[in-house]
Amino acid sequence: MAREVLAKGKDGRVKKWAEEVIKAQEGEIKEMRGWLAGLGGSDEQAARMMSGAMHGMMPSPMNADPDRNFVEMMIYHHAGALEMATESIVKSENRDVLRLSRDIIEAQAREIYEYKIWLLEKR
Repeated sequence: MAREVLAKGKDGRVKKWAEEVIKAQEGEIKEMRGWLAGLGGSDEQAARMMSGAMHGMMPSPMNADPDRNFVEMMIYHHAGALEMATESIVKSENRDVLRLSRDIIEAQAREIYEYKIWLLEKR
């Protein structure tokens, strides 16, 4: 979603958010892949679990504005991440998982707020 809005979007703030999403997710993925490797898991197993958890989070239908599509989709995407991160905080006893979950909650809750304000401004 982020790469698409970088290519087709027009709003500079939305493009900045897309760049931040890419950077954050690449770092999170790298960190979690390290955990998986240390635990004997695989990317394929994690992808299947994540796909199931993320299924149905995206709104539809899409509209002609790539900036609005990105922001609306990211609200749902982040809401799902908040649910997963909250569950991780409740269930995990691993300090690294707890820290990453906290960081995700703090960053993505703030981003949802920013996205909602942007949408209100675009009415």
